[in-house]
Amino acid sequence: MTNTAEDKSLRRYQDVLYIVGTGIMAMGLWNSFKTVLFFTTGANGYAELGNDGVPRAVIIVTFVLIDIIDLALRYYVCSHARAEGLARTSEPQGNLYLVLAGFLALGHFVSVLLIAIAFTELGDSQIESLITAVMDLTLFWLMVYMIVAAVRIRKGGYHAG
Repeated sequence: MTNTAEDKSLRRYQDVLYIVGTGIMAMGLWNSFKTVLFFTTGANGYAELGNDGVPRAVIIVTFVLIDIIDLALRYYVCSHARAEGLARTSEPQGNLYLVLAGFLALGHFVSVLLIAIAFTELGDSQIESLITAVMDLTLFWLMVYMIVAAVRIRKGGYHAG
């Protein structure tokens, strides 16, 4: 392989897709683990679940379904980003995973905004919320970086071959 500036850019963007794709899945697994811990350890807020008239079982099932959907989306984005990063095919992986990555990025950005808006009303959970906001902001940036890397690979015509 040659060492032209174009080749270096291609390798850098492919590395970005592979590494960020892996990180996205790792964060999805971490989020699922946090949900399991929330329900199994009686963490902050667990005791109040169901106090507003909604049965606790409905809330738990809703959390689990949202978690499964989140993991499925992250897995789809992760697997396609990694495949494109490894250049397993001569064609791009399609645009759907980039659109879904955009939605995930938007979700992280909205989460940061909502935490910022409600920060003074959070009371004891301010530190947890600040950590969540930092992680969401990081994930937002990584999603955007991954999308930019995929677009640059495609605009550069690196898949034509």
